[in-house]
Amino acid sequence: MGVRSCPPWSLARSGWLVALALGCTPNISGKNGVEPNGGGAAGPAGGSGGSAGAAAVGQGPLDSETGLPNDCEAAGDLAAAAPLTRLTNREYQNTLEALFPSAALAAPVLPTEAKDDGFDNVGKNQSPTAVWVEAYFEQAGAVASSVAAGVVAACGSSDAACAEAALLGLAERVFRKPVADDERQRLVAVLTEATTKWGLVKGTEVAVRGLLQTPQFLYRLELGVPQTGQAALALGPFELASRLSYLLWDSMPDDALLASARAGALSQPVELAAQARRLLAAPPARQAVALFHSQWLRFEKMATLVKSEALFPGFDVATADSLRASTERFVDAAFWEQRSLDSFLTSPTVYANTSLAPILGVAVSGSELLAVQAPAGQRAGILTQPGLLAGFAHETAGSPVLRGVFVLDRLLCAKPPPPPPDVPPAPATDENGPASTTRQRFEQHLNSPVCSACHKTIDGIGFGFENYDFVGAYRTEESGIPVDASGELLGSLDADGSFNGAVELGARLADSKQTQACVSRYWYRYAFGLADGDVNACALLPVVRDFQASGLDLQELVVAIVRSSSFRTRPALVE
Repeated sequence: MGVRSCPPWSLARSGWLVALALGCTPNISGKNGVEPNGGGAAGPAGGSGGSAGAAAVGQGPLDSETGLPNDCEAAGDLAAAAPLTRLTNREYQNTLEALFPSAALAAPVLPTEAKDDGFDNVGKNQSPTAVWVEAYFEQAGAVASSVAAGVVAACGSSDAACAEAALLGLAERVFRKPVADDERQRLVAVLTEATTKWGLVKGTEVAVRGLLQTPQFLYRLELGVPQTGQAALALGPFELASRLSYLLWDSMPDDALLASARAGALSQPVELAAQARRLLAAPPARQAVALFHSQWLRFEKMATLVKSEALFPGFDVATADSLRASTERFVDAAFWEQRSLDSFLTSPTVYANTSLAPILGVAVSGSELLAVQAPAGQRAGILTQPGLLAGFAHETAGSPVLRGVFVLDRLLCAKPPPPPPDVPPAPATDENGPASTTRQRFEQHLNSPVCSACHKTIDGIGFGFENYDFVGAYRTEESGIPVDASGELLGSLDADGSFNGAVELGARLADSKQTQACVSRYWYRYAFGLADGDVNACALLPVVRDFQASGLDLQELVVAIVRSSSFRTRPALVE
């Protein structure tokens, strides 16, 4: 899969930020040619091929309301790319617990998952290896002995017919769909042969062990069925049920969702939306949504916070844990309570306890995190949460670069290219030199030919965070010098211009169509297990429009994805 080059309009209209947000890279070769279909799964058909007639779709000027190509109607509501997605470690564990709620199951011992841009569910990075096969074999064995013992206890040690019925009933839940005739025949053959050799108890254990290593269990197989006159394949009702439950619960479908699938109702967008809202209202959705937020917003940056004891003597493990928990609480509240993108980017609420009170400048006591209003003008939205600021900082100083890249990458979908190999190290404090601020040291980037091209954009945003130190505490001076938190956003669709401080930056992003499209894009990627370069901008367009029509309701953004034809279809395979 390649990365598509940008057509000339994307550079002339809005610059490189918009180009990157669309999933392409600026064409700097001096040629005007464009790779047909986006050079890979990002193309209009969502696959590596596509017809010549579709090559022009999505190449027109940008829609001023969504920041996406405005000529997508010519291609219809397109299917997303559909990688073969393996259950993530969390999904695997949750599914085992749902299948065997009364069994005492140890936590699975599985290999560490590969991350792609922070996400662990990107399908094309989930190829099986010998290590994974061995891990699944061992885990299936650990579960099978307990399950087989339960089956035989219920059926008796010689009632093979009862054991067969129990196995087939289990298979329907393991496969998350009705068992096909050929699947039934193979399962019965395995049980019969193993029972003949080793008896019913061992035979049942062998059959269950095999069942838990089938592709139908370990993967979400989405074969679909052809649609007359359509390039996309319609997903079957049980495939849709699994898509929905693994998106919103990180687990298999519950009985109500499977009943809707059996009734054939899930093919209707209205029923899918209703089921999505039902699942969102249930407790498992809290953890599933929190996992998305932690991967999108790179919460791993807060996982091992270490700060200078000399500069912050009170910083300890409890402070580090509170910083992360406080940020998580803020994001959860924006999604579940306020429900709006505006609150996510502008709310002055912070969550404080004794550890965080001095950092946040509030009067709170006790270990419990309490919702309080930050001092006027100091905090607003995710960009000013102290945990996030501490995560995107160094041990002794803030980092305009890390903070600027975060905004570009996660809120504008315009991640800068990696630094060249000969880039000089970040400027450090000169203990023997004159006092200076972080901004003064990092402004050296703008004087370096190697650095200035990218850092004019990165640091222009990052300097707006200079009111916050390396633990996220608010400040008005550094080293006895007044802080300069003026910044400038360049090259965006609709947010360009000077600003003063992160509070003002958050308000500007809250009104930005590019930010609205970017947040939609990250949820869309996560819903389908896609790498960034595989997102089809035309398929994303109706989701962005529905999100905007909802008043930027974050829960309705998820529902918009579920209701879209992208969610109900997959691309046809190209021979």
